[in-house]
Amino acid sequence: MFGLRLKRQKSFTDIDATSLAQMINGPDAPVLVDVRSPEEFARGHIEGSRLLPLSVLPVRYHELPKDATLVV
Repeated sequence: MFGLRLKRQKSFTDIDATSLAQMINGPDAPVLVDVRSPEEFARGHIEGSRLLPLSVLPVRYHELPKDATLVV
């Protein structure tokens, strides 16, 4: 019996809070996407972040800029 093993490539980069702060304050600031619920977002979020709940992401992802760095 033969099997096909596919290697999945990571399509994102993990960053820490310090790196995020540098990115936000840099010349090419990323788009911050908050995928939590509206209630969670209302309790607190990063200033300037954009609410796009995970539940609607599949139908609204086209609203995100294609040429920007996204931080989720």
